[in-house]
Amino acid sequence: SPVRQITNIGLDDYKGGELAARYLVSKGHRNVAFIGTSTNISGVVRHRLLGFRHALEQAGLKLPEENIITDHTKFDCIKDICQYDPPVTAFFVTADILAMNVMDELKALGKRVPEDCSLIGFDDLFFAAYTTPKLTTIAQDIRRKAQIAIDVLFRHIQAPNSPAESIILDVQLVERESVCSI
Repeated sequence: SPVRQITNIGLDDYKGGELAARYLVSKGHRNVAFIGTSTNISGVVRHRLLGFRHALEQAGLKLPEENIITDHTKFDCIKDICQYDPPVTAFFVTADILAMNVMDELKALGKRVPEDCSLIGFDDLFFAAYTTPKLTTIAQDIRRKAQIAIDVLFRHIQAPNSPAESIILDVQLVERESVCSI
């Protein structure tokens, strides 16, 4: 049987991880944590982690294994991380919706965001500008992604034998209020 060709319209997830790490480092953070869904399930999350780790290493910093949480059902881990010595001062969370949950958990533990613990999300969903504090995040252009997907779909309908395409869209950091300088 023929090999199934898959068209993919994705993001530069690796770059997103790098942007998050460089931004945290530029703000003075040295002991940071990564929170995402399982890196085994999602290549997207794995690429964000690899980019994040790489940029930290370029800055001469390590991301210890115990600072990588890829099972977000274990929110008790946030309490543990907050007690590390030296303390974790910032989290890179691979989805804005998850970052909101982390923010709530930090507040429930009596932590102030960003004064005690800074947060960066990923996606720049509309509500990120309305959280308290407003969420710094890695933005993707969802409208552009949708428009490209529609264009590619129509192209493939008109020419069913056209080759699969892989389109990678850029990301950028949107600075708001959830990261402080230390």
